[in-house]
Amino acid sequence: MSDDLSKYGSALNSSIADANSKVQQMEGILSISNQASSANLRGRRRSRNTRQAEGTLRKTLG
Repeated sequence: MSDDLSKYGSALNSSIADANSKVQQMEGILSISNQASSANLRGRRRSRNTRQAEGTLRKTLG
């Protein structure tokens, strides 16, 4: 019984970690998206850091 519970707990922890990772990626995308759109609204080019971060996120997310 305790073996089953520990396996279940381990799988659950892994799922939670995966979900947290995805949430952090989405937060990053939203942050960069907001930076880019506010730059566009102000009529400015996106910063080099923003462009690099967008490229990194695209690679990360496939």
